[in-house]
Amino acid sequence: CEELKEMRTPYGSVVEKLPICKKDNTFCTMHMANPRAHLWMLMDRCEQYRQFLIQTLPRRGTVVQTRVAFYCDDVKPGNVHRTDCGRTYYAFYLHMLDLPEWFRSTEGAWLDLAYIMHQDVADIKGGLTVVTERLLSAANFPIELRIPGSEVVLVLLFAMIMSDEKAVMQMMGVKGASSYKPCLRCRAIFGRLRPPMLGGDPATYMQHYSCCDP
Repeated sequence: CEELKEMRTPYGSVVEKLPICKKDNTFCTMHMANPRAHLWMLMDRCEQYRQFLIQTLPRRGTVVQTRVAFYCDDVKPGNVHRTDCGRTYYAFYLHMLDLPEWFRSTEGAWLDLAYIMHQDVADIKGGLTVVTERLLSAANFPIELRIPGSEVVLVLLFAMIMSDEKAVMQMMGVKGASSYKPCLRCRAIFGRLRPPMLGGDPATYMQHYSCCDP
């Protein structure tokens, strides 16, 4: 809303603008919730939320620390079976993994990060991969901020990306389990290629996924 766009905190504006290059080499603007400013605003406005984080998250001295998941998924309002991408948009959230289990399943446990229309992503050079990179770079983990009204410092550490296979494929710029790279973490392991095409020598860099050598 307009109120949030104009709001300022000790950690900057609650809503920031990220310029992103489009395929035609012009720039579009994506709005993003500044995680530090957003969290500071929530804790400043609600003492119960502030105390809840202090009391439930792991604490060492004056530091409260939690792991954070970066979440992305596409949302199709209305008829989810429609064939076009009409009103489809992508939603990005941050989720504190060390909160109590009963709270993690509630709406309040997911911090809004950004929303962007599917058509806008299609016009961006690099698509969802570039959008993801810009958001993670702007978040700049680890996130540290002082909890309002106390000497306690809240630290958010990046732990994981949480998404379904489709979203992971789009964010990472890969083709999924059925294509050449079956695993994102295995840089030298390939699929959909016959072993002889990779040389067949266990000492070479590239290996087929069927290779059983350690």
